[in-house]
Amino acid sequence: MQEVQEKWNVYFILPTRSSNGRSPAIPKFWKPLVGQNFLEIEDASQIVPRIAAEIGAGEGMSEDDITTDLTDMGIDARTVAMVKASISGRAGAGLAKVSGDLVPSSRTTGVSRL
Repeated sequence: MQEVQEKWNVYFILPTRSSNGRSPAIPKFWKPLVGQNFLEIEDASQIVPRIAAEIGAGEGMSEDDITTDLTDMGIDARTVAMVKASISGRAGAGLAKVSGDLVPSSRTTGVSRL
């Protein structure tokens, strides 16, 4: 798992109304592996907005921008409130700021930095 997490953000989404959604064995196994990326979702209709919010938070979007975008997309107020609570304190802090070159200047890649 550690090797996978070095390259990707790994999540486990547990719809709590699924057949095993209330099983204590699932969070017991997954929470130590993925930490805060273990997502319990009560209502299946909230899965897509929650994933969108997690991606936005991971990319450094603010809570306000995320909730505004969800509202603009027509997501209901109950879901927006749930999503806002789930990303509270994490949104806006996802990007690392670094200096320097990604590729040594002696090597050309044909890729331009934005």
